[in-house]
Amino acid sequence: KAEIEVASGSWKATAAEIAPATYTVAADTLTQPGKHLLTVTVLAGDASDLMDATLEVGAATPVSATGQLSQNISKWAVWSGAAVLLLAALGLLVARSRKQRHQHSQH
Repeated sequence: KAEIEVASGSWKATAAEIAPATYTVAADTLTQPGKHLLTVTVLAGDASDLMDATLEVGAATPVSATGQLSQNISKWAVWSGAAVLLLAALGLLVARSRKQRHQHSQH
């Protein structure tokens, strides 16, 4: 089980594991249009990794009141999907690191 922290400027959050090797984090702060520099810290046992990334959020487009709900659901789905993919990739990196460390310790 990994401990994952995501930070951008003064915002910082700890990811929660929602399934094996799949983590999520609430990131309402990052919904503003523009580029958001991210720092992701992964701790898993004796292994650790620090990664930098840039999240680019496009400008919102006006919608009618009837389209607002579907747009909100779509935004939520996109953000959730992106977060799950990012955190799944981090989980794979942690798993690979553990496997390599285990192989090196046997030699």
